[in-house]
Amino acid sequence: YLYIIIINQKTSIMKLTKLEKPYITKREKEVIWHIAFGKNSIEIGKTLFISNQTVETHRKNIMRKMDVSNTAGMIRRSFEIGVLKLNEQKETSLNIEIKERYYLKAYA
Repeated sequence: YLYIIIINQKTSIMKLTKLEKPYITKREKEVIWHIAFGKNSIEIGKTLFISNQTVETHRKNIMRKMDVSNTAGMIRRSFEIGVLKLNEQKETSLNIEIKERYYLKAYA
């Protein structure tokens, strides 16, 4: 579960809310990882040996499950629910890790 704090602007009352994590399949996690790496649907399809239409279907399913409307929202939500994770290892590099087995390196 994901817990978020909601603050009412008028009353300044804080409320802790529990959000259910959407179930993201292994293949959907792979697609998220490649999207985070900056690949387009054709490149992802070639890498995963699936058609670009299948990649688009996975993308749509992920966005529906995460209740987001664009790729930036998908990546943000992936970090929120723990599908993607940031780990600083050096001053000049960040490693974006997908839980389980994938690593993405982005150099600043």
